[in-house]
Amino acid sequence: MELYRIMSFFELYELLINKHLKMTKLSLMEDLNEGFAYSLKSLLPDTFNPGFLSSNRLCEESYNLARESNFITCWTKEKESMAMWLLYSKDFKSIRVKTSKEKLKKVIDHFLDDLFYAKHYYSNSGTLMSNHIECEIGDVKYINFKDYRNKISKLKEKFDFELDNLKEKTVENHTKLVTKLFDESEKLISHKDILFLKNKAYQHENEVRAGIRLVFRNDMKKEDVDKRFEGAETMSDLSGTFIFRETKIDDFNNVYYIDLEIDDFIEEICFDPRMPSYQKDIYLNILGLEDDKRVVSSDIFGNYIEFLE
Repeated sequence: MELYRIMSFFELYELLINKHLKMTKLSLMEDLNEGFAYSLKSLLPDTFNPGFLSSNRLCEESYNLARESNFITCWTKEKESMAMWLLYSKDFKSIRVKTSKEKLKKVIDHFLDDLFYAKHYYSNSGTLMSNHIECEIGDVKYINFKDYRNKISKLKEKFDFELDNLKEKTVENHTKLVTKLFDESEKLISHKDILFLKNKAYQHENEVRAGIRLVFRNDMKKEDVDKRFEGAETMSDLSGTFIFRETKIDDFNNVYYIDLEIDDFIEEICFDPRMPSYQKDIYLNILGLEDDKRVVSSDIFGNYIEFLE
């Protein structure tokens, strides 16, 4: 899948010269509802909250932490979009680059491989880690958050009604009802889709995003880790949770840079067609792109009357 991103000259410099891909925390996005899906998800029942027990305070905490600990890079499937140029190149100085979904995933997965918690059982306290071995990557799903909030309320009402009207209040019947509830709530907002839910007002972006969620190692000593291993009987007993630190929203950097391990990560470079030629020439010179075949042009702002000649 071909992916495109309109970025500033400085971000392009990081990609081409410093070989760094920028991952930005959710809280720095212009959309204040980035991460709101985590609040909605916390309202739904799950293994640790089987009966819609989340308070407004807990939902707000979930929202704040998600916005601080999740980092994303946003791309689009739209190669030529007037709306995207107008939004992200208001001063005519931005540049559109092209890569592929496969390359994007590869460089982020390589970054996560080093951070995976299983490699940090004996690392120092405060070591940056991830509890995922692969990045989350996929198409953004555009929704109406208010509609989803109403659906959650209706699901709760349905569950309460069915629970109160169980003909035989046995453990088996209650378990069946809760299992049914879990299935319905997962269909409403699944764990795998939670990072990709966005306000429908942004659907013109046709976004594909890749995201990571970061954590820190706690101060558990080596001998305590060894004891945990000794007492483990199954792989589930070795969950990385026991070396995770309780995360605070001010723990993280605003941006993390991933080293590009792929020389041909950038496949195409297109300067804003409205950019003055002298400025484009300066950028080409600084980046060493004067004769680079990856540099292409766009006629999206052109006058098609010339084609009549």
